[in-house]
Amino acid sequence: MGGAISIADISLACQMTNLQLVAGLSDPARWPNLVAHTERLSARPSFGPNLAICRKIVKESVDLNA
Repeated sequence: MGGAISIADISLACQMTNLQLVAGLSDPARWPNLVAHTERLSARPSFGPNLAICRKIVKESVDLNA
């Protein structure tokens, strides 16, 4: 509530970050709040180091439009 991060925020950020790692983020023109939320949580000191490790593991992205 308010400025605190909830379990729902973390859950959504995890799902969106997984998508970002393999296929890129959603279209910011279509989903501006979703993309902003994901970027905001990904930039947190508690989230960033884990994301950096995941980026080293995931080497290849997937084209979901193919």
